[in-house]
Amino acid sequence: MYNEEYEKNTNKKIEPKPIITNNSQSNYSDKDDGIIFLTDGTAGDELDPVKEKYRYYVIQDSKFGFLNINIENNGKILVGQFHTNDGQIIDHFRLSQS
Repeated sequence: MYNEEYEKNTNKKIEPKPIITNNSQSNYSDKDDGIIFLTDGTAGDELDPVKEKYRYYVIQDSKFGFLNINIENNGKILVGQFHTNDGQIIDHFRLSQS
């Protein structure tokens, strides 16, 4: 299972409903006020099918593969790509620090 979530803050009044602070699906900055979570757990046994899609996920897919991370511009930019085992890139994102 591979997941990328929108940048978000925790809604302290209604705990399980986070507030999306950036609707971009691939470009994030340290000027945005939130946290980004990536879940890359594709190793091991058979993958469970995606049964429910939460509104704060950018992508959620049941595919084997790997998350490639590159650090650029003297550590100020992190670029991620998720590659499936059959060679497709199903996600690409960029985190930048000013």
